[in-house]
Amino acid sequence: MAIVKIRVHVADVLLGVPAADLDVVLRHRSGPRWQAVVQGRTDTGGDLDLWAGDALRPGVYSVVLDFEGYYAMLGISALLVRGLTEFRIGHESGDLALWIQVAPDSCDVTATTA
Repeated sequence: MAIVKIRVHVADVLLGVPAADLDVVLRHRSGPRWQAVVQGRTDTGGDLDLWAGDALRPGVYSVVLDFEGYYAMLGISALLVRGLTEFRIGHESGDLALWIQVAPDSCDVTATTA
């Protein structure tokens, strides 16, 4: 089974709240370059169904989080400009959930598949 859904759950551990209105981009590596696949913004619960459609082709992907824009909206200066995680999608993967904890100076990601 191939990946047909990617959901991100983002929590702001500095403030102890879901990271609402955080811009997120899904990218695919094509040779030495990255290509944007889709982008979105987390809801008030810090959740975003980033991909729900046709199966993604196998390869290396990344999720990029806009820390600078998110924390600027809150009046906080972020040390990190972006948070990012890279992962591989193969032929035998399931749906992917990324549980992400963010702060102006850190990003921790746990990935689960179903």
